Amino acid sequence: MWVDRMDSITQPERRKLSALALLSLLPSDNGVIQDKFCGIINISVEGLHDVMTEDPETGTYRDCMLMSHFEEPKVAEDEEPPTEQDKRKKMLALKDPVHTVSLQQFVYEKLKAQQELLGEQSFQSLMETVDTEIVNQLQEFLQGF
Repeated sequence: MWVDRMDSITQPERRKLSALALLSLLPSDNGVIQDKFCGIINISVEGLHDVMTEDPETGTYRDCMLMSHFEEPKVAEDEEPPTEQDKRKKMLALKDPVHTVSLQQFVYEKLKAQQELLGEQSFQSLMETVDTEIVNQLQEFLQGF
């Protein structure tokens, strides 16, 4: 039901969190999860489209929702510096997987683990259940891994 109703989630942060949660079911040889493998990959690619931005200099993609402990927000001259509340919100966000886990890296690691669990041939059979255009998009996002 979760896979089927994913389109009801409209906020990019929640879509990324759902993609991370569904991917956390992998690796698995459970029949129910394998039956939904195509849906999990579709949701993951949709999530990648939501969060990935291309670096024009390198031509690589990065997750735009990731936050760093070292990032200092840029304060315009006419803006107030961050309040204590802003600082607390940032510290909380730094504990949130949406802002600390790269969806791109997580997809790669989970697919690799699934492939190792099933073996090359079984994994390829599972990947054949996914639309070829989705697989092409996935490969484009995972270039460089």
